[in-house]
Amino acid sequence: MLSMYAKKGDVMQAERVWSELEGRGLPPNLYLYTTIISLYARAENSLKVEELWKKMALDGISPDLEVYTTLLTLYAKVGEVAKSEKILKEMEIGGFKLDLSVYCTLLSLYANTGNIELGRSIHCKLLQNDWNEEMGNRSFNYLTASLIMLYSSCGDVGNARKVFDSAMVKKGEHFDIAVWNAMINGYALHGYGKEALEIYEQLCAKGFSPNHLTFTSLLTALSHAILPEKALEYINIMTQFGLTPDIVQHTCVVDAFARGGKLEEAEKYIGSMSESNVITWLSLLGACRLHGDLERGERVAKEIFKRWPMNTAAYVLLGNIYASKGMHMERDLVRKNMEDLQLKKVPGMSWIYIDGKMNRFLVSDKNHPEIIKIRNKMNELYEEIKKAGFIPRTHYVLKDVKEEMLEKELCGHSEKLAIAYGLLKCSFNQKDITIYKNLRVCGDCHEATKWISKVIGKTIKLRDTQRWHNFSDGKCSCNDCW
Repeated sequence: MLSMYAKKGDVMQAERVWSELEGRGLPPNLYLYTTIISLYARAENSLKVEELWKKMALDGISPDLEVYTTLLTLYAKVGEVAKSEKILKEMEIGGFKLDLSVYCTLLSLYANTGNIELGRSIHCKLLQNDWNEEMGNRSFNYLTASLIMLYSSCGDVGNARKVFDSAMVKKGEHFDIAVWNAMINGYALHGYGKEALEIYEQLCAKGFSPNHLTFTSLLTALSHAILPEKALEYINIMTQFGLTPDIVQHTCVVDAFARGGKLEEAEKYIGSMSESNVITWLSLLGACRLHGDLERGERVAKEIFKRWPMNTAAYVLLGNIYASKGMHMERDLVRKNMEDLQLKKVPGMSWIYIDGKMNRFLVSDKNHPEIIKIRNKMNELYEEIKKAGFIPRTHYVLKDVKEEMLEKELCGHSEKLAIAYGLLKCSFNQKDITIYKNLRVCGDCHEATKWISKVIGKTIKLRDTQRWHNFSDGKCSCNDCW
C-alpha cells in the first residue's frame, strides 16, 4: 500500500499508512524507508526527509546506494551544497561508488539549477579518479557532454570549451555527435552564433553527420546572435543530410528575423510554414513588443487568441505593447479580459547562491529572513540609477495599482531582489554576481540591471529561460534583443 501511494505521489495517504505501520509496532526496514524518503524527496520536503534519515539511523538501518542517490538528487534540486558534499563524503567512507548514470543525472540537475559549485566538486572527483582512463568511448562521451552542459548552463562557457578541447585531445577520434551538440548548445545559451558555426564546421570536416539536435542548437545560436540570413541558409542545408526541418527549427528562423527587427520577413516566413505553434507566434509577438510594432502586434495577438485563447503570455505581451504606446484604456481592457478568463501569470522566481546555499525569491517576496534589508538595498539602487539617467518602465506593470505604487511594484520583481541580496553579500573585490530566473527577464528589470552594472562597477550574469545575459558597464551581451 505504501509503495502504491508513493508511486502516485499521494503524500497524505502514504503518511497514513506509515503511521499505521508505526502504530502496530511493525519494525521498519530499508525498503519502507527508501519508499517514504523517495516520496518526500520528490515533494522537495527536506525537513521530512532529514527527520526520516535520522530515524533510520536510530533504527539501525544502513542506507543503500538508492537512498544516498535520492538525497543527492533532493539537495541538488533545493541547492544545498554543504549537505550534498556531506553525503558524498559519507558515501566515500562507506565504500559506495557512484555509477556513471548517477553522476550524469546529478550534473544535469546542477546544470538546471545553476549549482556550479557542486558540479565542479563532481568534476574534481572524476579527475582524481582518472575517469577518462577507465571508461569506454560511449561512457566517456556521455560524461563529457554532461560536463559541457554543466559549465555552459552555469554561465561558464569558457570552461565548457576547455572540457571539449581536452576531451578532443584525449579521445576526439571516438567522439559521438552528442559531444558536438553539447558544445554548440552551450554557445547557443550565450548567443555566440559565430562560435557555434565554427564547431558545426569542425564536426562536418571530421566526417560527422549532424542530426536534428545539432541543427536545433545551431539555429538557436544564430537566432540569439541575430543572424537571420545564416539561419535561413542552414535550415536549407538540413535537406542535404536527409533531414526535414521541424516546427522548432522553423521557429528559430522566425525568431532570428524577429529579433533583428525584420518583422515583415518573420511574418512572411510563418506564412510559408506548413504548420506553426504558439511559440512561433509568440516569438513574433514578443518582437513586436521589442520593436514597438503596434499594428502587427495586434494582428499577431488576434491570431493567437483565435487559436490558443487561454495563452497568458500573449495577453501580457499585448498589454505591454499598449502600455508602451500610452494606450492605457486598451491595456486595461487586456487586463480585464485576463481577469474574466481567470488567467494568471506564472509567478516569477529568481535564485542566487550565497556561501553554497540557494536563496530563492518570488515576486513581492516577504518570506526571506533579510527581506527588509534587501528591499531597502533595491530601493536605494533604484533611486541611484534614476539619478544616473534610468527611466523606470512602469508600463510593464499589468496589475491594477495606483500610479504612485508602480515603481514599488517593479522593485519587488524577483530578479531585482536577488540582485540586491547578492550585492549585500558579495565582497568589495568580487567582480560579478550570478542570478537565475524561471521566466524571461522583464523589460524594466533588464534595463535597470544594465544601469546597476554601470553604477556599481560589477558584472551581473543572469540566466533566464531564453539565454544568458551578461550585464557590464551599462550594456548587455544580448544587445537588448531577447
